[in-house]
Amino acid sequence: MRAVGSTGTLRADAEGAPCTGGGPPGPDELKTVRLLSGIRLREGVDPTACGARPHDVPQVVAPMRLTGDYDYQLRVACADAREFETVVDLLKADPGVRKTRSRLLLHEVHA
Repeated sequence: MRAVGSTGTLRADAEGAPCTGGGPPGPDELKTVRLLSGIRLREGVDPTACGARPHDVPQVVAPMRLTGDYDYQLRVACADAREFETVVDLLKADPGVRKTRSRLLLHEVHA
């Protein structure tokens, strides 16, 4: 995420798709960086007792409990990569969190 942040904020349209036009962004083009983050808790940690619960982080717009390798899938919206780094640092600081894995959401595909 640092490499993205070093070039400035990302630009996206209302659906989160990257802007493709040249020149400076228009007011409608300045949107949030959207990401998906997985959280794996440490063995034996009760998800309801985890200190940095996803619903307590304002940038998390849709937390989901999962089966499989990760315990949570978070849809995160931030102003830029630095804000997202702050969110990741907050989640990782929780002693119950074993691992995080984040991916940049380029755009949603609608049928």
